[in-house]
Amino acid sequence: MKPLLRRKIALALASLALLMALSAGLGLITHDALREDIATVADAERDTHAALVLSLTARDLYAHQAHTIILNDRSHLDHYGATEREARVLVDALRGFIGDGEQRPAVEELAREIDALRDHFADEILPNVGGPRAALVPIHDRALDHVDRITAVTDRLTTELRHRALEARARADAAASREATTLILFALFAGAFALALGISLARALTRPLGKLLNGAERLARGELDTRIELERDDELGALAKAFNRMAAELALREERLVAAERLASLGQLAAGVAHEVNNPLTAIIGHARLIERDAAASGEAREGAALVLAEAERCRAIVSELLDLARPPRLTRVALDLAEVADEVAQAIARGHGDAVAAHALFHIQRPAAGVTLSGDAPKLRQVVWNLLKNAVEAAPEGPVRVSFAGDPARVVMRVSDPGAGIPEAVRARLFEPFVTSKPDGTGLGLAVSLALARAHGGTLRLVSTGAGAGTTFELELPRGEGR
Repeated sequence: MKPLLRRKIALALASLALLMALSAGLGLITHDALREDIATVADAERDTHAALVLSLTARDLYAHQAHTIILNDRSHLDHYGATEREARVLVDALRGFIGDGEQRPAVEELAREIDALRDHFADEILPNVGGPRAALVPIHDRALDHVDRITAVTDRLTTELRHRALEARARADAAASREATTLILFALFAGAFALALGISLARALTRPLGKLLNGAERLARGELDTRIELERDDELGALAKAFNRMAAELALREERLVAAERLASLGQLAAGVAHEVNNPLTAIIGHARLIERDAAASGEAREGAALVLAEAERCRAIVSELLDLARPPRLTRVALDLAEVADEVAQAIARGHGDAVAAHALFHIQRPAAGVTLSGDAPKLRQVVWNLLKNAVEAAPEGPVRVSFAGDPARVVMRVSDPGAGIPEAVRARLFEPFVTSKPDGTGLGLAVSLALARAHGGTLRLVSTGAGAGTTFELELPRGEGR
């Protein structure tokens, strides 16, 4: 980035500074009343900001309480404690800002409501965590009442502070207008120069700033695919690139938020399914095995029992994948070599194809000489690699599936490419959603589970290329962490 715009602005400011030096005799434009009014505006805006931040912190307290109720465990207590300490600091700061002013009663009322919300959590919510969920419903409603009162007090307080700021601003504007008459001569003298300078800067700024403004407005409307095309080597070009990175990150966060909400609902469904389905499945599997092993049973009965057993085991696997997808994964990190994991999985898949099929016939694994070390949960990463390699082999049974590795000191990328028929266009956009699959006998859970496990490690899984008859490529990106 070249500081071209900075140089233009610096030249303009230097020119204006020269004009200001020539007009030093007109410096009697400041007085105490104007400074007091400006300070009052700044104080009111500061107090308003502090009150709004305190209100948001109180909502964070409620959010952690709500998570504790939803999860019915104490896993959010560390986050809750940090937010509670932050709330106390903000209350003390707001008291210091307001002092003994007219808004002090509202501040104290706000502090009392936050204390009541905190006490409600300690006295009513925590003692019932781990018990029946039904008992937490009325307790949650009472917590929400506290939040509503906090919001109401904050609205009233910020309205008063904004009114105070508007009054001070009006006084400041009146004082400034009285003093403006002393600047007439200077304005006439500097007008021509300022006009020329303005035209020059407008040519450099108007169009790119218009694009940036339009992009910001579109992003504010929720159009997260907004990107700004601004081919410049100056600061505005760098700003456009930073905007595009921010928009991409917002889109990713929005996608992850939607996925998290979907998984929360899926978690409740999975728990119910596991409870209701596993018991009858166990009975079905047990009886099918008895029939299969019964020497007196006919061949047809044994074949039927084997079919029932296979389908029941498939149902059990689906239930297990549902639970894996819905539960937040708990990682036990160890140092491991991702290339070795891929090699072991390839050998296991090859054995499943029969003794006549060798792993090197199905897979071409390009292992770096130095290995691909990282810190991760070995069984869970093995599950991700298994899903990717198994899908690739099913897409191209004759192979070869190509596995390669790349990365830097901070991250590692594993690419899995198959020469199969590709993924239909209708499926690509929703490929990582649960129950979405291009295979007639697939459950649509493998890639969803793999993406969740990759994100739990701080990485991601993405589809980078596919097409009709052109094969498919997936990239698994993971941080090296302590394992590098």
